[in-house]
Amino acid sequence: MNTTIKPVVVARLTITRANGKRTIIEIHQGATFHKFYNFFTQDGARRSTKRQLRTASRNEYLPVINAHLHQPGLDVIEKQLKGVLAQTNPVVKTILRIIKKRAYKKLLNASPDALGLTRVNITDLSNRPRRDFAVREPRAIPVGIWLESLKQKQVMP
Repeated sequence: MNTTIKPVVVARLTITRANGKRTIIEIHQGATFHKFYNFFTQDGARRSTKRQLRTASRNEYLPVINAHLHQPGLDVIEKQLKGVLAQTNPVVKTILRIIKKRAYKKLLNASPDALGLTRVNITDLSNRPRRDFAVREPRAIPVGIWLESLKQKQVMP
C-alpha cells in the first residue's frame, strides 16, 4: 500500500470562471521560495477532478523590477488573474481562504534565504562594504569579475 503524506494547506485561493472551471492556488506549510504557490485546475465539484498544473515562485505576478520591494500573496495573484481572459472567460467568483493565519503571515514576511534561497557573500579585498544577496545556485556567481580585480591588484606596485 502506497501512503503519501498530505501537505498542510496554509491558504487557498479558488477562482471560478464563467465556463465552470476552477483554478485553485494553494500555499503549503513547507513552502520554499521556488515552490511557493501550487496551481491546480478542477472541472466539476468532485475532488477527483483536481489536477496539479504547476508550482510557482514567491515572486510570481510581482513586477520584475524591484520585486523584493513588493509584498507577495494570494490577493496579488487574484487581482492579476481577474484581468486574464476577462473578455472571453470572465471570473465569476473568487474565494480567498486563509486557513492558518499566523503561518501565512510568516511565509509572506520571510526573507528569501529563510525559504531556501542560498545566501552568498561577495567581498572585495579593498575597503568597500560587503554586499550580500540571495541567488538560486552558488555556481552562478560572476567569478570572472572577482578574478580580474585580483589580477589588477597584483599588477599595482
